Amino acid sequence: MSFRFRLALSVAVLAFGVGLVVLFGASSQWERAHRREKEAQLRSAARQLVAQLPELLRVPPETRHRRVGELGALMGLRVTLVAADGTVVADSRVPYAHLPLLENHGQRPEVRRALELGEGSAHRRSATTGVFTWYLALRAEEQGQAWVVRVAEEESPPSFPWLWLLPLAAASAGVGWLAQRLLASWQREIYQHLAPWCELPASAETPAVAYEADRRFRKLKEEATRELEACRQALSRVVEGVVLLDREQVVRFANPAALELLGKLPEGEPLWEHCQNPQLLALVGEGLAGAESRHGEVTHQGRTLAVTLTSLQHPVLALGLLVRDISPQARFEAARRAFVADLAHELRTPVTVLGGVLEELKDRGVAPELADMLGRQVKRLSRFAADLEELVRIETGRLQLELAPVELLALAREVAADFAPHAQARGVSLSVEGEPVTITTDRLRLAQVISNLVDNAIRYNRPGGSATVRVAPHQEGAQLVVEDTGLGIPESEIPLVFQRFYRVRRGEAEATGSGLGLAIVKHLVARLGGRVHLASKLGEGTRVTVELPAKASSELPAPSRP
Repeated sequence: MSFRFRLALSVAVLAFGVGLVVLFGASSQWERAHRREKEAQLRSAARQLVAQLPELLRVPPETRHRRVGELGALMGLRVTLVAADGTVVADSRVPYAHLPLLENHGQRPEVRRALELGEGSAHRRSATTGVFTWYLALRAEEQGQAWVVRVAEEESPPSFPWLWLLPLAAASAGVGWLAQRLLASWQREIYQHLAPWCELPASAETPAVAYEADRRFRKLKEEATRELEACRQALSRVVEGVVLLDREQVVRFANPAALELLGKLPEGEPLWEHCQNPQLLALVGEGLAGAESRHGEVTHQGRTLAVTLTSLQHPVLALGLLVRDISPQARFEAARRAFVADLAHELRTPVTVLGGVLEELKDRGVAPELADMLGRQVKRLSRFAADLEELVRIETGRLQLELAPVELLALAREVAADFAPHAQARGVSLSVEGEPVTITTDRLRLAQVISNLVDNAIRYNRPGGSATVRVAPHQEGAQLVVEDTGLGIPESEIPLVFQRFYRVRRGEAEATGSGLGLAIVKHLVARLGGRVHLASKLGEGTRVTVELPAKASSELPAPSRP
């Protein structure tokens, strides 16, 4: 016997049982309502007879008996008049001659209750006629004694409604069949979901499918548990701190390195209850707000920590934190900045002295060639010192912006006009093209970015080459492209060109420049809220793309990293 058939049979039997209970309850309710209605009808008839009792008692017994019979026939009821001692005085269904033969009715339940309480009723088999009968009796006082007027109506004995059993059985069978069909439909749907987990035919019974699926699920759960434990052990050996958080910032995992760097972080408790570093909590809030990846530095318990946050696509985990102690690098960076600042400051004095010597030599006309060479070197040193000072201001976050609307195409043309003599001297064609775009930014700093890029495009070009500046709208801001047909950059060196003091090794190019131009460009563009990208191919030229927002932020940033 299949599982579906057993289930259908069980449902049918259950439905049949419930139907029987409901049918029995409904039958009982109907009988009670019918009893109340019958008693009300008999009570009304009995009261009419009580009203006629004085007249009946004034006539002779035989006449009284005949009139009781007439009243009973008129009402369609059996009417009985009983004396206080239980003697039947008249009965509409018994001949007058047989009255003495009737049993004393004083112990009939309805008569006894009527004599005691004034009214009595019963539904029983009549001892006289042998038929189930409804009785109602009322007591009446007449001629100084008590009388009982009883009315009765014959009725077939109450029986259970057996005729309802056949439709009930049919309905129960229908419910069982429907349950079987629904189960078959559910089983097909369940099997579609569980088929990849089970190696059973589509006709397999539900218990077999469920058992096989449960077995496979348990196996997969054990495998997942082992893999999870292996991941936990692997992360526990990572030297960087690793913290996994859910959407409510509850710690789900923290390896020993994270506990060493951030302190106590019990799993299952919110991060903010044990780590109240406002910088870290702000980064976590930004990460949970939707940023796919965030980087930041926080100072915690005397350490400088680099924090990388990554959004996780997981039903439970929402954010992963990678924490590294960069205190030694931070101290080195601070020392480097101090050294660069001191170097820029110290260079100013000898440059000023050399400038004075140069002017004296020119005034006296001494060694003109030596004076020209000295002039070029003084200018180079002066530019190098200025670049150092500019880089220090940017990196330390002391560079303040003066924001105003700037028409980028016009600014690019102004810068190109300044470099036109230099380009002509180098034999390079310099042009500006595009369409007007106005953004809110720092005009001086943006001009500095364009100048550095145009200077490089001319400096590292060939005679007869070209340098082009293009301006165009980009998303909600602007895009600036400086492209040349010069010497290009080896692919291996492209990632290094934005580092400080890095100069591409070019055999053909002049060994000039401080190596700070592109580093300053990178930091200035970042300070203006934009991004810079460089693409180059050796021997074909270089293209630098700068993307700028519609409005730069005037807030001072934290000191930047190299």
